[in-house]
Amino acid sequence: MSGEELFENLPEMAAPKVAAEVGAPRLRQPERGQIELRACDLDSLLARLARSGFQLSGPVPGSRRRPDGLLLKWRTAQLGEPGIPLAPFFIEWSADSVHPSKDTSAHCELDYFEILSADPEELSSTLKRIGLDLPVQRSDKARLHALISGPKGDAKLST
Repeated sequence: MSGEELFENLPEMAAPKVAAEVGAPRLRQPERGQIELRACDLDSLLARLARSGFQLSGPVPGSRRRPDGLLLKWRTAQLGEPGIPLAPFFIEWSADSVHPSKDTSAHCELDYFEILSADPEELSSTLKRIGLDLPVQRSDKARLHALISGPKGDAKLST
């Protein structure tokens, strides 16, 4: 896994405050266990998905300041159709922001990643419409499992 593919899990961070006009669509806070997909050109991706029939929320700008003071900026969007557990959201990092994985000293590898859903056919179909051919296993509820190995050992992540 390259540094650009390293994903962040920031569930304890407060949702960024986003000003919205009355009647403007609001972006839902990404949920714990959502799949984050990096977009190099978010506007083009959203246009393609809209042409494919997806309802979308966003893009919405966001930012956070790291403990070292560096400001990270991005824009996010997500599928607007509710009720699809684990449906991904999309992020485009600002060109003037250093991606969090770029200046980390630790090298990590994603050894294992599994998607489980109570309705694997629906989630798999949604992912394929986005352009992702990922296996989805049947389970009693929606879950993600991952195993990440690094210099300090392995980390098992489950939602």
